[in-house]
Order: sequence, then C-alpha cells, then structure tokens
Amino acid sequence: GGTMNFVTQHADVSTPLFYRAEGGYESVSNLRRARAEANIATTNERFAVRATTSIKRSNDYWAGNATRINNSGYAKENYLLDAAWRINGSSQLGAMMIADAARNIGYPALIMDASKTMAYIGAMEFKTTGISEQISQMNCKLYWNTVEHTMDDYKRSVDEVRTRVIMPNMYMPMVGTSQTTGLLANATSVAESSLVKLTVDMYMLNANATMRMIPLDNKPEMFLHNLGDI
Repeated sequence: GGTMNFVTQHADVSTPLFYRAEGGYESVSNLRRARAEANIATTNERFAVRATTSIKRSNDYWAGNATRINNSGYAKENYLLDAAWRINGSSQLGAMMIADAARNIGYPALIMDASKTMAYIGAMEFKTTGISEQISQMNCKLYWNTVEHTMDDYKRSVDEVRTRVIMPNMYMPMVGTSQTTGLLANATSVAESSLVKLTVDMYMLNANATMRMIPLDNKPEMFLHNLGDI
C-alpha cells in the first residue's frame, strides 16, 4: 500500500502578471507541440489564477535506416486551471482542475492501441501555519478524479488480427473506468528537539473494466468483466 502525491505548480499571489508560451517540432515523428501558461494576481496579493495548456500531435516514429514504426503516433492535450486565495498572512485556500485527453495512441509492441483516454482531476486545499504553540502547520486537501481508458485493435490490419499468437481471429475492445474521492490532511508540531507529524489519509475508489471478444468469422460474440465493479 501507499500513495503518490503528484505536485503541480500553483497560482502565485505574489506574481501580478506572468505569461510564457513555447512551441516545438521534431522531424523524427513529425511531432508538433505547443504550450502556454499564465498567472494573474490582484495588486493586494490576495487572489491569483494560473492557467496552462499543452497540445501535442505526433505521426509514426521513424527509427534508424528509415524504418517506420507503425502504430506509434498519438494526439494529446492537457489543460489546467488553478486558483489561490490568501485569507490572511498565515492561511490560504486553493482549488485546482485538470483535464487530460489523449487519442489514437499507438502501441507498436502490443496487440492493441489506446483509442481514447480521458482524465479529470480536481482538488481543494486549505493551508495554515502558526495555529498554536503545539501545532505549527496544518493542511487539508479534498480531491477527486475520474479516468476512462479505451483500448481496441480496430486500426490493426485483418491479417495481423487473424495470424497473431495471442487472441487471434477476433477484435477485443476494452474499456476501463475509475472514480476516486479522497481526503488527505496532516498537522505538524515542531519543538526544540522533536518533530511530530500526524497524517489522515482517506479515499474511496470505484473501478470497472470490460472486454468484448468479436470473432471475425461471424461466431457469437463473448463478453468478459476484467474488473467487476470494484
């Protein structure tokens, strides 16, 4: 067991106006990418908003000796909106929303590709310091996310599907979804010669994944629950 806490850059109340944009191109896969970010804050340094966006488009990758790696392209976008409100000199409230989307992701080493993956991530967090002589710092985060992942082999040739070693002669689209809601809170007490930290970690996860097996020779279709309403 355990948790992973991915940290992203948050809105900064001390930065009145900041903007940055960049773009790039990679000839090895005809990859086009663009990224932009902006931070806007009020003059009294009480409220700030930060927004970012990233867009990528890639064709198939070309390896050495002009060898094309089929089914290796992809398309991807990522959007983030983050807000921060400084309540007073020691307390701050923040909120964040992330949308991440990818489509037509090729996996040359596998027998299927990811036709669509969608993720929506949200969180609200409260931070404060100097609550008392015993508690020097405390923060509490409420978060939620939902993920949908769809894989299929519809873009593979019929010959490849018929002759492959694993699950031959059938399409087998798979769809997986998950929803997570959680609370992560901690309080820290610092003394001259000791440090005590108390953490509360609570979450609820719901997951479901299914697979259809569709024969190419008009035999009856089969259905499988990979994860049955966990």
